[in-house]
Amino acid sequence: MGDPLIQAWNDASHKDDWNVDVVYVQTFVRLVASELDRQADELSKIRKRMLNGDARTPRYQAMSKAIRQLRARAKFLRGSASTEETR
Repeated sequence: MGDPLIQAWNDASHKDDWNVDVVYVQTFVRLVASELDRQADELSKIRKRMLNGDARTPRYQAMSKAIRQLRARAKFLRGSASTEETR
């Protein structure tokens, strides 16, 4: 099949009237949020392997901050994709 993110965007952008359905936008936002979560998971694995869990190092703290930011952005995107205004 292909990348679902690209497919959702292509489906939405090829409409004749360019009125993008809310469903397509919500799908796109949810897929972006899922990708952010995936990146946070990967960074977490790298952090664990590289640093052996020593939370005192600046590198560990910086990676932890980046992971928290990725997860917060994903949570925000999911919330914005399911607000009452878009239903």
